[in-house]
Amino acid sequence: MAGGTDQNQTGSDSAGNLKEEQGMEVRLTPSIEQVIPPQISFNFEEIKEELSGKLQVYRNMVVTEDGIKEAKADRANLNKFKTALSDSRKSVKRQWNQPLSDFEDKMKELEQMVDAPIGTIDRQIKAFDEIKKQEKRQTIEEFFAENIGDLEEVLPIAKIWNERWLNVTYSMKEIEKEILEKIRKAHSDIGIIMAMQLPCTDRMISAYLKTLDMSAAIEEKHHYEEAQKAKAQLEKQQAEPEVVKPEPVTVEPERVAEEPKVSEQQELRVLDFRVWVTPEQMKALKTFLIRNHIQYGRVQ
Repeated sequence: MAGGTDQNQTGSDSAGNLKEEQGMEVRLTPSIEQVIPPQISFNFEEIKEELSGKLQVYRNMVVTEDGIKEAKADRANLNKFKTALSDSRKSVKRQWNQPLSDFEDKMKELEQMVDAPIGTIDRQIKAFDEIKKQEKRQTIEEFFAENIGDLEEVLPIAKIWNERWLNVTYSMKEIEKEILEKIRKAHSDIGIIMAMQLPCTDRMISAYLKTLDMSAAIEEKHHYEEAQKAKAQLEKQQAEPEVVKPEPVTVEPERVAEEPKVSEQQELRVLDFRVWVTPEQMKALKTFLIRNHIQYGRVQ
């Protein structure tokens, strides 16, 4: 095996010579050119010419009610001939493909023989690759731990991990550059959030750390502000005393008695007096004065 030391060691030289060795080369006897004819020849033109003549009668054929029985017989004969042509084609195809099928089976058997050592080598190569990946992962984690600083508790490496870092084509120089940039950005963003000095700072930082996206922190700020507005409005409503609106009272305007229509010869006398009456009596008195056109008013 590759990297081994015993007598079963497989090297690039032996692998490269497998195809070149005379005994390992596939040789057809006779050659493929001798086995496969340029075409399969048969009496195509003869059958075509005879068939064209016999089918001529059917080209303008009109089936009538009286000729149904004969038409069905013609259709059956034509189908029978078509089936014979199809069977001949399939038979030749089977005979033609049989040598190819046998050849394929034998070649697949040989390929399977090669698959066994390929699988053995492949498993060992993958094992070595996995070891290299784990070593690289450890190196990356150590570099991250050395540079994360005071964000260690809130920003684990899983938050910024890129699985492509383990690819052989991804250099440590590129990885280190990306890690430092992500840490720098997180420091800057968290600093901006803290500089706002808002009551919801902790909630904004938590939202930011879930995605490392400032838009998430801003959205959390908006949610907090909306919740505070709703809370203040509710508290204001609860603090205000309930105002009981008095029922409307309809007050009839005081009616002034119309001046009696008197002749110029009548003399009006003014009489001041005080009465003690119930509400009903006062209403009746007022009605009496109005009906009798007696002028009245409040004494000043």
